[in-house]
Amino acid sequence: AKGRADCLHKRFIHFTCRVFVTMAQWFLRMVVAISVAANAVLFQQLATSRAVAEEAQQKLQTSLTRQAQLENSQRKLQIKLESSEKEHLTAMHNTQKQLDEATRQLTATGGGGLIDVSRIPIRTIQQMGHLFFAHKLSEIFMDDYVVELLGYNEEMLGRKQYLTNYGYELVSVRINPSERKSWQLQEDTADAMADRLDEAGMVLIPSLHDRDLCRRIAHQVHNDIMSPIGEFGNIKQNEFRKDLPLLLEGDYLEILRDALLLLQPVFEKTLGRGARLREFSTLSAYPGAEDQPFHPDSSPREKEDLVNDAKLFSAFIYLDDVGEFVAPFDAVPGTHTHAHFVDEEDVVDAMRNNPWVRLAVPQGSIVIYDSRLRHRGSGNTSPLTRPTFYFSLGEANKQTPSGPTYSLHQSYKKHTITVEDIIARDVPKVNLEETIMADHDDDLCEESMMKACGELSGDPLKFYSCAVDPRHKHRTPRLTDEDDSSDDDSSDDDSSDDSDDADGERRQATVAYNLLPLKNCTLRSRMERIAKLYIYQPGYESRVSWGAL
Repeated sequence: AKGRADCLHKRFIHFTCRVFVTMAQWFLRMVVAISVAANAVLFQQLATSRAVAEEAQQKLQTSLTRQAQLENSQRKLQIKLESSEKEHLTAMHNTQKQLDEATRQLTATGGGGLIDVSRIPIRTIQQMGHLFFAHKLSEIFMDDYVVELLGYNEEMLGRKQYLTNYGYELVSVRINPSERKSWQLQEDTADAMADRLDEAGMVLIPSLHDRDLCRRIAHQVHNDIMSPIGEFGNIKQNEFRKDLPLLLEGDYLEILRDALLLLQPVFEKTLGRGARLREFSTLSAYPGAEDQPFHPDSSPREKEDLVNDAKLFSAFIYLDDVGEFVAPFDAVPGTHTHAHFVDEEDVVDAMRNNPWVRLAVPQGSIVIYDSRLRHRGSGNTSPLTRPTFYFSLGEANKQTPSGPTYSLHQSYKKHTITVEDIIARDVPKVNLEETIMADHDDDLCEESMMKACGELSGDPLKFYSCAVDPRHKHRTPRLTDEDDSSDDDSSDDDSSDDSDDADGERRQATVAYNLLPLKNCTLRSRMERIAKLYIYQPGYESRVSWGAL
């Protein structure tokens, strides 16, 4: 029994050990399985993270590659643009050089080649026009029966006509880029300008002055007209056309000096050295300005005056683009000398039916004309103002021609101011306290006008007309100071009226201003403003191509 018990005990121990070993093996296998599974999950997570990282790295690399490619493309584009710009500028420069060279070499040939019109002498242009002279002359003088036989329209034949584009080119001389850059005319350009002044009595230089400078001066001119420090020039159709002498200072002096620096050789060829400044003024035409009659500024009274009188040239600088109906300058070329002494009635009538040049010009253009030339300021039927200022130069040491207003600020009239003085900026200084407007303020002037004509203050035109001359208090007021409305050879224009004074000095006013007790209250510029008449009426707005002035 003991042996059996030991045997059972041993078997129990052996069984227990086997169970324990089996359980240990099972446990170890489970631990290994769990570890393997955990490692598999970990490895999977690591693989996933590595894939994500590789993908991110790949995206970053792609982004960097694209950025590098973009920067490279930008560099190539910049290089290409710079190269293209250089090539374009070089091509433009070469083309302009070729054009300039071609311009100098162009001649009017019978073979039909190109023609530089500005280099054709005016005498040649006149001969070209004379090709049709016989036809035109016979057309003018043919009798009514021939007109009827040929089916002509009498009204059409007698209608006055003007040329714009073609006429513009015939009287123009352009400066080339090299002249503009150096601001110095070549000899042939100066000769062409002088030829047109001598033979045609006028020359146009298109787009001469800087547009920004013209705009600034247009505003200054308008401000000066709205608050004048002097009297208006005595011109015809003056309700919406204002001639006001300017001061030789600031931008006014600089644009005048610039013009004279460039054009001095032309004036020396035509007027000689030491030409005097005889006028310096603005002449702005506002909407509603009427056509002026054709006229010269000065008229030789005797044939000898054609050579004895000092030549006087006026130069208008246009501060905005001038359209065909914005009061452009009209002129009949070649009427500045012997045309004054044609007295046969039929010939005079024929001349009146002659076409004329209408200068619709771009901003900054300057037109220079002989004061004896028949011309006019045309009407302004547009909604835009035509801001302009002008100067006039006269020969030295010759008798002063009669006719022009010599519109120059009173402070300069006692001085001799030459072209050379202006270029050197050696001009007299003006003390504004001594100007013609300084004696009285507007309140005193308005009080004086009310005492004379107060009962008419409700009607600005009648109030103004009465103040100009109280004897007109019960008369129908006139829109102009003169009744003369002759259509030819009048001496009033954009800048002129008759004057018998040898030096061109004259009273600023031409009406009965002495009837008001305060002398400087009788200036038309002041009275129009106080009466709120014409451009001074409430709500009146002056506009140009870029907006309101």
